[in-house]
Amino acid sequence: MPVTKAGDYVVVLEPAPYYEESEDIFIQQLTKVYFNNADLPTDWMEPQGLATEILPLNKPYNIVAGSTFTGQVLSEGKPVAGAEIEIEYMAAEPNLATNAAGEAVAGPMPGGAVVAVSDANGYFTFGVPKAGWWGFAALGSGPVKEHEGKELSQDAVIWVRAWDVK
Repeated sequence: MPVTKAGDYVVVLEPAPYYEESEDIFIQQLTKVYFNNADLPTDWMEPQGLATEILPLNKPYNIVAGSTFTGQVLSEGKPVAGAEIEIEYMAAEPNLATNAAGEAVAGPMPGGAVVAVSDANGYFTFGVPKAGWWGFAALGSGPVKEHEGKELSQDAVIWVRAWDVK
């Protein structure tokens, strides 16, 4: 679908669960990414009605490196207290022309994954240290807990974009 109107757009991916052999569980990541056309903000702060999702409280396509990103974890539209949110930096952005990963610009995080925990109202905040794409995954925050007789981690995922100030 071509983007012709000014405003916010959200791309939602609701994939089927996949089996993660190393953990002996199924994982389903309900994922959102936002973009804007013509610098006219419209409805980036509205929930998409997913089984679980992270509602952005900052424009998710216009975060300044060195500032913060705040989100609210929702399950069936209600806040999720105590959700564990894994935070990832996209170290190698995809090259869409070649359908391959670009050159890595960052290595693994010292000490492993960065993790935040949502408060009693489902909110969390992360200080965004550098420009680029940042992913937030609220692990197991969804209402469905089983798939094909095994544990299911139904995760809310959002990707946000941070920019350097020029």
